[in-house]
Amino acid sequence: MNLKLEQHLLNLPLVLDDEGHVAPSPDSVTISRAKELMESLNTRFQAVLDPVECITASPTGTISIDWYKHKSFVSVEVGRDSFSFYAELPDGSSPHGNTLVALESTLNIIFKK
Repeated sequence: MNLKLEQHLLNLPLVLDDEGHVAPSPDSVTISRAKELMESLNTRFQAVLDPVECITASPTGTISIDWYKHKSFVSVEVGRDSFSFYAELPDGSSPHGNTLVALESTLNIIFKK
């Protein structure tokens, strides 16, 4: 997975901003942070993530990582200096945060099924 992840991060497709112009690509620091974040997660979360389908560049130069499972959704946005996540769970709760502990706790809820 690491090689596939790295190759995808280095070759993210260009995206358009709200005005239809090509948005800035994520810089090398943001790419490194996204890779480090993914590699720091439990391997069972890494195993269900297909980088090509789940990792995209955003129009603001950040990287989005999205998981869908069991009617749940988690979206992580990685920038140069930080990351944050937001989730929607079947019980109607919407956990969010900006720490690895909170992210893994939310992923544990989703992937325990």
